[in-house]
Amino acid sequence: MSASDPGPEPLSPLADPHAACLPAEFVQRLAAILPPSHHAIAWASFAVAKAPALWLNPLVADPADTRAALAALAAQHPGASLTPLRDDALLAHAFPPDVLSRSPSVTSGAAYLISPSSLLPPAALDPGPDDDVLDLCAAPGGKTLQLAARIAGPADAPKGRGHLAAVEAVKPRFFKLQGVLSRFGALARPGVRLFLKDGRSVGHAVPERFDKILLDAPCSSEARFDADDPDSFSHWSPHKVAECAYKQKALLHSALMALRVGGTMVYCTCSFSPEENERVVLDVLEELEGRVVTVPMTLPPMTPAPALQAGLFGLDHALRVLPDDTWDGFFLVRLEKREASPASLRTDRHTSREKPHGRGVERARRR
Repeated sequence: MSASDPGPEPLSPLADPHAACLPAEFVQRLAAILPPSHHAIAWASFAVAKAPALWLNPLVADPADTRAALAALAAQHPGASLTPLRDDALLAHAFPPDVLSRSPSVTSGAAYLISPSSLLPPAALDPGPDDDVLDLCAAPGGKTLQLAARIAGPADAPKGRGHLAAVEAVKPRFFKLQGVLSRFGALARPGVRLFLKDGRSVGHAVPERFDKILLDAPCSSEARFDADDPDSFSHWSPHKVAECAYKQKALLHSALMALRVGGTMVYCTCSFSPEENERVVLDVLEELEGRVVTVPMTLPPMTPAPALQAGLFGLDHALRVLPDDTWDGFFLVRLEKREASPASLRTDRHTSREKPHGRGVERARRR
């Protein structure tokens, strides 16, 4: 090959048969975000049935007893197996449809079916028994349950002073959240309260109130796309991404206003779009002029461990979970509040339900 010969053109992402089933503009955007070495893995991840995780719920039963019951269930089904993901979660492989959801462990509330990536944000926030915690967009409730368990602590430990407030704005989702938290034991614990409220108004209502906050922001749900199910991405467009980003920025402002000085929060989404992730965070940090900073996160060891990518645009400490046959794509960043919110932001200017362009989008996702 001569020096003047540029060689063959790089293979288009759309040439991959899995990627070709997804929106072309989404594929091109994602190809620019992910490392090239991960492209084929990512495209295949949208067409594979991933093993669910079973979170072992200490609010209802001893996790050791639940683990034994699930192992006995696996033994009844040839080919089915369980592997430890971390101390309180198992990956469930090759179970027949509905067997897990109808198992006594799940129906009793001792185990909760969840996407493995949804185990990460509560661990990154890591609240303790004495923390006042806010889950600002809580439905359907998987992460809320994990927060409640961390606040409750071990069954034989003294009760701390901590509380958990779970907020949801959409009425049907609120009632689903209520049902999940009731069934899985969180509402039986003192200090867990639910609020049907627009999260964009919370910071104005209770400024400087919480030690720790989780904002799993409503997003375009790009990580939940299924190459075999066009309905899973029929809502998607760059326009919808922009709408989500507008709402996310208002929610992040509200969360940071509700956070105490010295407190920490985790902002996360199941979107890949930088507009919904790094750009939202960077814009808000710029507006707050050093009052809030990013800080490192500690994630527990996982087997298999997620492939992680540093945040884009130089956003310190932000992490992206790269999609593969176990993990859904995810974005996380942890923030610390160093100074009180400026008086100019202590208004309800971020609480409006108006969007810059039309109506918003509700996610259809399992958290």
